[in-house]
Amino acid sequence: MNPPYIFGPFAPNFRIPKPDYGTLSTNLYIYHFLTKKGKTFPSSPGSSDVRDIARIHVEALTSPPESSIGRKRLPLASPYDVNYKKAVQMVDSAHPELRDRLVDANTAPEFPIDKLPVDLKRVEDVTGVKVDSYHTWEETVLDTIDSLLALEKGWVSQGYKVEIPALEEYGF
Repeated sequence: MNPPYIFGPFAPNFRIPKPDYGTLSTNLYIYHFLTKKGKTFPSSPGSSDVRDIARIHVEALTSPPESSIGRKRLPLASPYDVNYKKAVQMVDSAHPELRDRLVDANTAPEFPIDKLPVDLKRVEDVTGVKVDSYHTWEETVLDTIDSLLALEKGWVSQGYKVEIPALEEYGF
């Protein structure tokens, strides 16, 4: 499977004992929604929810062999529009207590398309995972934010100062 940007909540009980922002991987883009200086967004549209990717990979392991179903190396992307301006607005709506921290939604890029043209029917044919079972963009964003806030809360409770770093420090 070849997904684009991967976002989503961390596994239950996942811990990062102290602030180590590199371990957030591409979720660092979403974490950047929570800082006024966070004007760095992904450079292209398209994303996948980590939970969908995991489920599709597991199903691919038990699908028929390539000799009967064909190549299993498949592009993968969410079937939902991925719009970063709307994502920031979703966070604002769901978490009004974060309003003073949020990046200006108007700094988000506008792309000619909001989702990648991927043949998800082929993914379904190979893995059995139906397109209507994918997590929505709103679920992905809000569940990611909740997961990041839980990590942050743990860090603060241990006395760490949380300062969301510039993405450039992590090669983004």
